[in-house]
Amino acid sequence: MPHGRFVDKVLEEGSSATCSFSKLHLLLWGMTGMFHLHADHKHLPVRIFRAAEARMLDSALDFQGFTLWISAYTRSSSRAVDMVLSIMDLFGVNLDVGQFGQDDRTKATIAMLRALMADPRATATWLYVAPRMTPSKELSTLPQMPETSESGRAYIHTTKGRVLAFEAIGRGANIWRTDGAPRGEMTNSGYFIFWGKAALLVYEDKDERRSPLLPKGYDDRETWAIVVGRFENLNRNPVTWKIQGYNSATSAKPEGLYELTLMLVERHGYGLYHRVGMEREIDERKVAG
Repeated sequence: MPHGRFVDKVLEEGSSATCSFSKLHLLLWGMTGMFHLHADHKHLPVRIFRAAEARMLDSALDFQGFTLWISAYTRSSSRAVDMVLSIMDLFGVNLDVGQFGQDDRTKATIAMLRALMADPRATATWLYVAPRMTPSKELSTLPQMPETSESGRAYIHTTKGRVLAFEAIGRGANIWRTDGAPRGEMTNSGYFIFWGKAALLVYEDKDERRSPLLPKGYDDRETWAIVVGRFENLNRNPVTWKIQGYNSATSAKPEGLYELTLMLVERHGYGLYHRVGMEREIDERKVAG
């Protein structure tokens, strides 16, 4: 992060949180009872930052760079490579722009990801950028690269035709949680190497690549489901699977459950895989073992 020392100084992992003053006022007024669900603290110190410091903190913490990736995919430029080089400073990366030609977007993206992953605290939040979109043929851990234009608009080619990138990516329900995003390293050739729990899958129909059913034996095009996210959802009813609220002042802590995010990858060479899909809100209890 460009302001790493500042962030390290004021935040304590697992014990700190940030919010605006108006949100803090709301929390102190109506949700104080929820603090006991997350940590056993006798004191809850509050530190108020000036505007300049707050902007520095937001830049470093905002979904760990996730929203920057969304922004990069919904803007355009006259040169494809500038869609990457124009955001590298926001990620705290300094690449030698002279190494890239105007069409070296994939090369520049790989270089930026390699630099990002060199930070031991970095997580692969780019895995969650528009997971429902078709993966990029050049870099499958990202969705397909948008088409650039001098008009200032970025376009994506979909099964419905050419659409604006921000419409293809979507908002709201299309924004996935990044909890538990993996750490790892990016190779020069664009493969992301990381450790994670995984299971071999079989499909009901070889041509139906979206219906994983049972474990299967090894073959030339084996498909794996890898855990790339884990989120404790206290608002999910473990029996009905419905989202339900509760009053922390009058109710006991709900049972909740852990939801997993899975990345589906297919083998295309010895030890080489590419992403073919993503799934979320998977009940951990049903895949444990």
